[in-house]
Amino acid sequence: MRNPEVVVIGGGPAGSSCAILLAMRGHRVVLLERESFPRFMIGESLLPAAWDLWDRLGVRDRIEDAGYPVKRGVLFRIEDTEGFHEFLIRTDEFPQYFVRPFTFHVDRAHFDRMLLTRAREVGVDVRERHNVNRECRRRARHGVRASSASREGRAVSACRAE
Repeated sequence: MRNPEVVVIGGGPAGSSCAILLAMRGHRVVLLERESFPRFMIGESLLPAAWDLWDRLGVRDRIEDAGYPVKRGVLFRIEDTEGFHEFLIRTDEFPQYFVRPFTFHVDRAHFDRMLLTRAREVGVDVRERHNVNRECRRRARHGVRASSASREGRAVSACRAE
């Protein structure tokens, strides 16, 4: 993509989600990810408050169809001088607070790749195996210098209103 408006650094859930939302609003977005997907990450328990966000990102059906284990609450185990204390919070006991009172424990490699795929679908220029080396500033342009497996020191700039 030539002349992106936004450069997003990192293709994990936060970076991919940001890039998706910006692209859906009509912005020209380049996303730079250091690694190649899928890549191993420790699993993650999502929050039931995220259902609205998944709808906005256009991934709700994919998440529901992925076969992830359902999560209906959380157990906190806290240690102090008197020993361990456990606090169980079941989200299905409080349906009035959530669109759906459950969520999922995701396989991060699969989940992250799903979001990155969605980013590509909405027009984000996703560049895997690009390591951001430094920030670049020139006049009205702001950007980063990134190196990739195939091209070293390639500048990626985004226009910035002054």
